[in-house]
Amino acid sequence: MGPFDKMFDYNNDGKLDTWEKAAELSFLDHISVVDGIEDDEFCDEEVEDDAGYEE
Repeated sequence: MGPFDKMFDYNNDGKLDTWEKAAELSFLDHISVVDGIEDDEFCDEEVEDDAGYEE
């Protein structure tokens, strides 16, 4: 089990179904982009734009 499993267990059955897993993966992908830990191909300018910062 991952650290966010309980947060995405919407039907409270103790396990994640396909949709709950997809929501968790989408959330983890989003926070990795916002934190700027995406692949090196992802430039800082795009992260700043996504976070709402402007130069």
